[in-house]
Amino acid sequence: CDTDAFPWGVSNVQARGEIAFSNGSDCSQDTAQNPKAGISATRQVIHLSEVAKYPSDGVRDAYTTIANMMASLNKKGPNSVAILETTPEAAAGYFYDQWIKAVSLDDYLQGKYGNGWVKVFAAWHEFEDHKLEVSEGQADDIMATLSAREKRGVEKYAWTPEQIAWRRMALHECGGDETQLDVHYPEDPESCFASSGRPRFDMDGMLALQNIAKSHM
Repeated sequence: CDTDAFPWGVSNVQARGEIAFSNGSDCSQDTAQNPKAGISATRQVIHLSEVAKYPSDGVRDAYTTIANMMASLNKKGPNSVAILETTPEAAAGYFYDQWIKAVSLDDYLQGKYGNGWVKVFAAWHEFEDHKLEVSEGQADDIMATLSAREKRGVEKYAWTPEQIAWRRMALHECGGDETQLDVHYPEDPESCFASSGRPRFDMDGMLALQNIAKSHM
């Protein structure tokens, strides 16, 4: 409210994590530490942040916390929307379970609804600030020394020398560990979930077996 420059034409009053607007709308904030967040209210818009990291410790359960919140969404109301967003946290848990059953936007527009959620994935190379300026000579050196992952990125995503230079810097900050890089800056949903967490079995192999199993159902 303090920094939004759009002229909405309404005034607001802010107090204790809540905002009341002069047109009758209101906005409130709660924490996933509270398993009863969202109970006893009806909402038009719900935005849950870092869902994959919601606590599940015996007292609190992410499934219950999110179910309580989603029950407050006015599902028949005009323009109602729920957004779950997160950085990865292992191929398990509420967010991952919803993700694998969700559909792409193209599938949704073709009448395929899955579990009701629409997948939206943002890869690191989609962001304009994930680039470093390089000279022509540096660009030539980068393209002449591509790793196997970098070659795949060039072929599959058309990575530029500027993007590869940024990725090499980020990889250096991750101690040269490609797995850690994929956790913080994934290039696709598969590497995103496979790299996060500390599973007992190799997640690349498990995802490959999962895809094989699906083809034989």
